[in-house]
Formats: sequence, structure tokens, C-alpha cells
Amino acid sequence: STSSTSACSYTSVSVPTCNTLTYNGSSRTLITTNAKYTLTNNTGTNAGNYVVIAELKSGYKWPDGTKAAKSITCNIAKKDVTITQTIAHGGNVVSDISKVTASGLVSGHSISHVHLSTRNYNVGTGTINASAARIKDSSSNDVTDNYNIIYATGTVTIQ
Repeated sequence: STSSTSACSYTSVSVPTCNTLTYNGSSRTLITTNAKYTLTNNTGTNAGNYVVIAELKSGYKWPDGTKAAKSITCNIAKKDVTITQTIAHGGNVVSDISKVTASGLVSGHSISHVHLSTRNYNVGTGTINASAARIKDSSSNDVTDNYNIIYATGTVTIQ
């Protein structure tokens, strides 16, 4: 309330929107800051959902006429990584990370485990499938959950 008989005036402020982000291994700003509101919990590193709280500064209202803080759910998307394998082998197919290549990993990240399997046991060329890959960062932390792993069908040649 005011001592004036005129109505209080407020400037309408759009509810902030989330930045479009994909995991890159670094801390990211979820919503671009604005001088009309403050943001709490506005950074994230790993892929997943984060709840950012936007609180208006004095003299502002949201478009719906309210002034209460807004909870905004933002997301950091998983990064796509493609795992490909090609093996020329004279014996058993073994799950060996040196037999696969990965494209799309964040710099410093690497495959720490992979399972390879094939149904081709005769001399000749067939398909090989990878699964159960694990990815680690440069500090050997498991960061697999930050990736959308795409397994490309590879080839195995038994000589």
C-alpha cells in the first residue's frame, strides 16, 4: 500500500527460459541472467534436470501479475557418442577397449570398458556388436550417465 491514491505500477518481466545446453564436462549457466531478477541454483555440470529459482527485484511482476518466485526446470542434455569397432582376428573375440573407437567424447574422456560380441565364428567377415560401454573423465571418474551412447554395428574378420 502507499499513501498515494494512485495505483502502484509495476513493469512486467517475462519468465526466464532455459538455455539449450548439451553436456560438455564444464559447469554451465542454465539461464541467462537479467537485472530484473535474481537466479538461484543457476549452474550445472552433468546431464540431467536442474531447478532454478527466479526471484523478481522490486518494481517488477511476472506477466501473470504475480510477484512470487518461479521454479524453472532446466536440462543439460546427454552428449551423443558413437562407438565403432572393427576387428580382424584369428581367434576369439575379446572385449578389449583398444578394439573400439569413440567419436564425440569430451576432451580428456575415454572408454574404460566395453563388451564385444559376435555370432560369426567361421572364417570370413561378419558383424560385431558393442555394449555396456563405460566412460571415464581425466580423473578416472565415471561419467557414462552424461552420454547417449550409440553403438554402430562393426565388422569382424576371422582369418
